Amino acid sequence: FLNFSKLPIFLRSLSIEPSLILISWFLLLCETFSVSIYYWECAIVFTSTWLGYSADRYFEPSPKIGILSDRHLIFKQVDTIFKLTWLLTLIFTFVLSICFLNNLQLFLLTLLFISTFICLFIAYQEAILECKFIFLKEFRTAYILSLTTIFFFTFKISMTDLKYFIFFIFFFLFYLNNLFYTNIYDFSYDQKLKRASPLQENKKIVSTSFKISIASVLITIPLFVIFENIILMIATIIVLLINFLLYNNKLIKKFQLDTIYWIVPLFLYFTLKIYNEISI
Repeated sequence: FLNFSKLPIFLRSLSIEPSLILISWFLLLCETFSVSIYYWECAIVFTSTWLGYSADRYFEPSPKIGILSDRHLIFKQVDTIFKLTWLLTLIFTFVLSICFLNNLQLFLLTLLFISTFICLFIAYQEAILECKFIFLKEFRTAYILSLTTIFFFTFKISMTDLKYFIFFIFFFLFYLNNLFYTNIYDFSYDQKLKRASPLQENKKIVSTSFKISIASVLITIPLFVIFENIILMIATIIVLLINFLLYNNKLIKKFQLDTIYWIVPLFLYFTLKIYNEISI
């Protein structure tokens, strides 16, 4: 029998949870605005995110002592299989993009891919040279993730520049909140690898940044009421509340945090989907 309690750990070790997080929020965002969602959009968002995260894990420089965690080791242990899977996934994503995206979408998606690989290159150089780029990794990652989440959504509805900016800022702060929390959980591990970020090195700064990021997200939530996006607001509040309770009670287990980041919006998405189908 499958042990579902270990499923989050398994998904995390394969770098699948980040893809699930982005997909779940993309689905919920589209459903709240009652716009069509195509399978190829979900596939491109999912595979693109996995390509970036798995590459980051794979190229993690191996330390002299064996302290790499499962999520950094698993792809190295099945090197040939991983490279083949990664290449096939890249080709699959490329073919889907060519078949279904228009020229503008292809151009913008290419820019997003380039931005992602620039960030990966910077992260690799930081690990090798043990120095930190001025644009910290937490902010680089949140930037890429937020753009990926709203990429296809921006083509579905008529959005003013202000509305687009608010959605981008919301997801940027929302993912940044997750990354700050992860910094607290991974501090001792990253310290052993000599790759702790400047934020992690100062516990007071990490703690303060974490609280500021929560406050910043909460400030943007009332704007969803203006845009009649109540469901998204509810999902965010639930995630942040669980997030804060875990942090406040010292229950710092990253797989729990990442899991609620996709379970909550996905549950609300299916609930809203069923409700909309019944009410028609």
